[in-house]
Amino acid sequence: MDADSRLDPEFLLGARYRWETSQAEVLSFWFKPDIINTRNESIALAVNLFRELQNNLNPRYLLEALFMIKKDRFLAAGGFDESINYAEGSQLIRTLVKQGNVSKIVRDPVFTFSFRRLRRMGLLTMAGTMARLELSNLIGKNYQSFVAKKIYPMVGGSQFRYNQKAKNQFVIKIKKLLMDLDRDF
Repeated sequence: MDADSRLDPEFLLGARYRWETSQAEVLSFWFKPDIINTRNESIALAVNLFRELQNNLNPRYLLEALFMIKKDRFLAAGGFDESINYAEGSQLIRTLVKQGNVSKIVRDPVFTFSFRRLRRMGLLTMAGTMARLELSNLIGKNYQSFVAKKIYPMVGGSQFRYNQKAKNQFVIKIKKLLMDLDRDF
């Protein structure tokens, strides 16, 4: 589970029920955004539907933010490949499915997923980043790893503490404001 994900008080009870009734070795859950508004809910719905559709056709993606897996199956699959910087769950889910494991995505219970990277980067920038990462995934593992390190750094919360681009834009605007004020006086 990602550190930014949040669980409702009854989540574990619902997850246990789904786990027992699903007859799956891998169980993933729908998510809701951390800030509820029309845009965020639309994005969450689109991603959840995409994940459910692809899982029903040919399991290829696994949202690493939160999923359940039987420990013996996880170990038999070799766990996560730590050399992969982006979508490390993709390799894991492919291996698990090849081994005959069943993967299901359930609509409830839901967990709260942080959209802070989306808020920080912006929707279009994030969409462009994700498109580049997915295309690089098709090209090959070495190129994908190179691209992921460059455009999708996994450095925890530290990337949100300091944004050089925003600082530079702020300084430029302040300088312009001061020059405009200087001309007026």
